[in-house]
Amino acid sequence: MKTWEDPNTIHPETKAKGDNDPLDVCEIGELVSYPGQVKRVKVLGIMALLDEEETDWKVIVIDEKDPLAPKLNGFSTRAPLWQIHRANLT
Repeated sequence: MKTWEDPNTIHPETKAKGDNDPLDVCEIGELVSYPGQVKRVKVLGIMALLDEEETDWKVIVIDEKDPLAPKLNGFSTRAPLWQIHRANLT
C-alpha cells in the first residue's frame, strides 16, 4: 500500500510532485488525541495541499467514539470545514 506521494511523479490534479512524506491524518471533533495514538476513526475525506510546491495529502478523520461522529459523513470543497461542521450538527 502506498502511503506517501512520489517525488518523481507529477500529480495530474495538483500539477506538482509529491513531497516524499507519509500521509498526514488530521483529526477533527471534540475528543483530544495525542501524537502516535492508535484508534478507530471515520474517514471524512482527503485534501491535497501544496507545500513548497509539493503535493501534501491530508486525510480528514474523526474518532469513532466522538459524539460528533454520527453527524459527520464527509465534507464538500464548496464550503469551509467549519460551515460544514455547523450544518451537520443541526
